[in-house]
Amino acid sequence: RTPAAVAKWRIEERYTPDADGHHVRLEVVTDAGDAAAEEMRNRLAQVDRAKLQDQYRDFYGKRFKNVRVAEPMQVRDDAASNHVVVTETYDLGDPWQDLDGGVHMIDTEADQIENFIRMPEGEGNHYPVAIGYPVEAEQRIVLELPKGWNWGGESLHKSVEAPGLSYSLTTGRKDSEVSFVHAYHSTAAWIDGKDTGRYVDALRQVNELVSRRFLVTRDGDQLSRDDRLSRLVK
Repeated sequence: RTPAAVAKWRIEERYTPDADGHHVRLEVVTDAGDAAAEEMRNRLAQVDRAKLQDQYRDFYGKRFKNVRVAEPMQVRDDAASNHVVVTETYDLGDPWQDLDGGVHMIDTEADQIENFIRMPEGEGNHYPVAIGYPVEAEQRIVLELPKGWNWGGESLHKSVEAPGLSYSLTTGRKDSEVSFVHAYHSTAAWIDGKDTGRYVDALRQVNELVSRRFLVTRDGDQLSRDDRLSRLVK
């Protein structure tokens, strides 16, 4: 295989709330390189651009109840470097779920990674399993915190290694940005029957990590300790 045979996916999903959080700008930049670029070109050639925009918007509409296209989808095809970059921009209206204690939450999904971690059929039969190979995928999900906003999570790094796959999750905050970075590599074209049990166990672990929540509080919204205890009692 040549280096160009690798399907390289780089996705950045960026959430930018306004000061009160009632509106959130969501920008999704998908950079498909080498074999992934060919896949993206085929998709763009087979589906009308307006219809594809609707499909992408509807995808986020399943997660958020109020999604509006803020800017038309942009496509940049760089044949020299063999990259196709697609940029989507949406306005989300009140996408937060409110929890006790003045905590606001947004659920996120590393959907590009999920494409490569589906459970194989015939689980438990110890048959060889073919997987997408070679694939390198990174999905970075970012929340920009306005002034006076606080992140309620913690920094961590977790990795999962098994025959056929390598995955890592890194979360943390730098300045006003909170990020979840998911990285997946397939390391073989197929899984030998004797290794399918370990492979499936690894898929289960990854599936538990690709769904993450941004938990935030805002100055002035946090309840006092007595108020929280009162709510819990009620």
